[in-house]
Amino acid sequence: MKRRIGVLGVPVAVSDDSEEDEDYVPEEESDVLDQPLAERIKQLRARKRGFPEKRKRPKVSHASRVPQSRGLTSQGNEPSDRAAEIIAGGGATGGSLPPDTLRTIFQAACSSSALPAAASVACVCRTWRDVASGMPELWANLDLSVPGAKATNDIVEAMASRGKWHKARHVKVVPQAPLTRKNKLVRAGLSEAAVHHLAKHCPLISSLDLSGRSVDGVPEFRQEGLEQAISSMASLTSLDVSQRVIIPRGMGIDRVIRAALTPRAGQLASPLVSLKAAACPTLGRATVNLLFMPSGAQRHGSGQQQQQQQAQQSSDIHTFLSSPPTFVPALLHLREVDFSLSGNLESSMSLSPEMFQAAAPHLEVFKATGLGGVFGWQVPSADFNWQQSPGWPSLRVLELGTGELQGSPGISSLSNNVLLRFAGKSPELSRLELSGCCLPGLKPDVFASLSGASHLRVLHLRRSSLACDDGLLSLAAHCPALQELDLSSSRGAVTDVGLEAIAHACRQSLRALDLAGSAITSCGLRTVVQCCPLLEAIDLGSCRGLERGLRGISVNKLRQSFGLVPA
Repeated sequence: MKRRIGVLGVPVAVSDDSEEDEDYVPEEESDVLDQPLAERIKQLRARKRGFPEKRKRPKVSHASRVPQSRGLTSQGNEPSDRAAEIIAGGGATGGSLPPDTLRTIFQAACSSSALPAAASVACVCRTWRDVASGMPELWANLDLSVPGAKATNDIVEAMASRGKWHKARHVKVVPQAPLTRKNKLVRAGLSEAAVHHLAKHCPLISSLDLSGRSVDGVPEFRQEGLEQAISSMASLTSLDVSQRVIIPRGMGIDRVIRAALTPRAGQLASPLVSLKAAACPTLGRATVNLLFMPSGAQRHGSGQQQQQQQAQQSSDIHTFLSSPPTFVPALLHLREVDFSLSGNLESSMSLSPEMFQAAAPHLEVFKATGLGGVFGWQVPSADFNWQQSPGWPSLRVLELGTGELQGSPGISSLSNNVLLRFAGKSPELSRLELSGCCLPGLKPDVFASLSGASHLRVLHLRRSSLACDDGLLSLAAHCPALQELDLSSSRGAVTDVGLEAIAHACRQSLRALDLAGSAITSCGLRTVVQCCPLLEAIDLGSCRGLERGLRGISVNKLRQSFGLVPA
């Protein structure tokens, strides 16, 4: 019989002819296993104490790491005076960068938004915290809507009242709902009270962004708090309430915009430069009347008398322009207005270009595509001579298309005379949007009267009565600098005749062309890609006159297919 030891250390008797030898343990080790467990543990500890101790790595000072090949050391082994200065001054202690370098990095990290970078750098080390605390300009761009900000009314009040954000200039705030768990308040929400705290403690705010879509379960801003806060912002020059619904829905957004457009104490005109209220369905006639009615800072009399005076002047444009009242334009500083796809719930909006031009003579951007929804907007005194209007000499962008809401285009009241009343005296006009304007009164000869036709760069004529061969011939004669042209959904009114005229006239400038739904053929398409070397994008969808293989390929492949460039 052989003596074997099992896996758990128990002796097992095995016959000599047995093949079960996988549990075999040498005899010298079996003696150890026979000892009691406490004795075995004692021997293992004694063996461990016999091993040499692990040597600790010596600490290396920062001075010894200074490279000697970069001119930072003198002739001996000691660091140079400049390196010693940096080390002694703490500018590079612990491997950190000099304060000037840190300031440059912090400013670049916080250029678009202070959060979360400005809050994170103060948690790295004492050096970073000291540098960041001496840079209040890091909070110039404050976006409280970034993921992870978790801002609440109390946090905003605490940071603003302590002077942390006193140099904030551009602020974005969106409402946030309180967070509760098991009927307990975990985190308070963010409401118009936060805007009130910012207006009270941050006097340099010049741009306020409240835009954003409504979210289920999140309460919207209320008009009372916002109106008071915006009225107290003396430096506010930009307001964005796009896609925002303000409670009460009927008049909330109109009163907030009125507060932003009202001159501050001691000022003759509103300081607002940019007003964006795109995709605001609750935008009402009150805001439109505020812009398109003459109002001045030097008017006298009671409020009822002023309303009667404005109503009388708005009903007779001829009388207003023949003997305009002496007043400072209320919107003297206004440069940009965006009402795209707004006012869907209102009907019969009235836009008077002459009144708006008198109130905001320096306007540069006016976007009203889809204003009024399916009801559109009207212009009073449609037979008024456009040459008597004040005009906008600085206007660069004009968008008066109908837009599309749920596939239904709005009603357009645009004719040659109405378009010229808006842009007839705008020599700097570079972008014109007339999509969906298909009244018979809008004719191709309107480009001959536009003073800024020669500077026009972008023109959109989707589903417009100007998207035809006669319109393209007029464009070729008066708009040679076009870079982007949209002629889609022309219903076959655009053929090779007009397309070839545009190709020859804009051969040195045309870069993007949309011909979806036109009646062109491969002959006209070849002329375009051959005459326009700068052409980069073209849309040929639903062009039945072209082969199916030519409709979805790029401009370079079109040139190859026509043999204009080697394949």
